[in-house]
Amino acid sequence: MKVLLPVLLLLCSALPLFAEEAPIHLPGIKGEDDRTIVESLEWPWSAVVKVNRRTGGYCTGVLVAPDKVLTAAHCLWLSRTDHWLTPDALHVVVNYRRGDWTDDAPVVSYIMGPEPDLPREGENAKLPLDWAVLTVAKPLGEPIPLAAPGRETAGPDEAMMQAGFSQDARHVPTMNRACHVVAMVRGGKLFLHDCDAVNGDSGSPLMIASPDGSVRLVGIHSATVNQNGTMLGLAVSAQTLRAALGQ
Repeated sequence: MKVLLPVLLLLCSALPLFAEEAPIHLPGIKGEDDRTIVESLEWPWSAVVKVNRRTGGYCTGVLVAPDKVLTAAHCLWLSRTDHWLTPDALHVVVNYRRGDWTDDAPVVSYIMGPEPDLPREGENAKLPLDWAVLTVAKPLGEPIPLAAPGRETAGPDEAMMQAGFSQDARHVPTMNRACHVVAMVRGGKLFLHDCDAVNGDSGSPLMIASPDGSVRLVGIHSATVNQNGTMLGLAVSAQTLRAALGQ
């Protein structure tokens, strides 16, 4: 069945650090809220990081190399100035929990899907381009490897995990233990999923854990979409990210 993406997309934009109380119902919650708090500081949760913006707000990111963080490109766009943030406006924090953390580093450079010299609109805002790789000033820990070709989606007995810093729980990461790919779209460049992900979760990893304890990264959350009356998450796939990273 062909899946059509709606024209209107609810992007999970960078969230103010001290927002007002969250609304009763958040658009990214799909039915019952399945999120739980992640208390562990161990890998792979240590690879789920918080990307703070000096201008205010944050997004979620994931370590894909000891000194590289993958996040959503739209997190680097400052709407009030209509400009992309410079690297020195970004800071990555590891194992953030209730005002404490185990490590941190400033961002020294980044590459991204959109053209940084152009505004975030039109062709420069295509959803498969919604990724950015930040290089930080020092190694921050063990990364989560990108899924290999042929292993980008869940198998018959596999479910995905998602973890990020949601707007209504910004001081602790929350996770979905068992959500699913609903459909691959745009030729596999994107996929729809049913993980409960809201504002602040942009750039959060979608992962699959194997019985041997290994974890592979299959995508990053980008937006919430209304698909024929059903709210679903939209993610940039490992296929797209592999091509972007030259893997």
